Amino acid sequence: MPTQLDRIQVTVTPDLAAALETARGLWPDLPTSQQVATLAAAGAAYLASQRDLHHQAIMETKGIMREAYPAGYLDALRDGWQW
Repeated sequence: MPTQLDRIQVTVTPDLAAALETARGLWPDLPTSQQVATLAAAGAAYLASQRDLHHQAIMETKGIMREAYPAGYLDALRDGWQW
């Protein structure tokens, strides 16, 4: 079916071939082009979830090391540097 959407070419590298083998097992009735699109969407969703988990971990641990570094420690450290 014709589409107005952009199209891309993708080279089937060994990594993509392995991913397509998995996709064939999951979505055997889809054509390869739709398997690639579905894999891309699933990968993007996974990466976004990992980014969100990473951000959540940063927010949960932000500031927990304040007692380890007393006020002025950077100045004291820099005083020992030779310029």
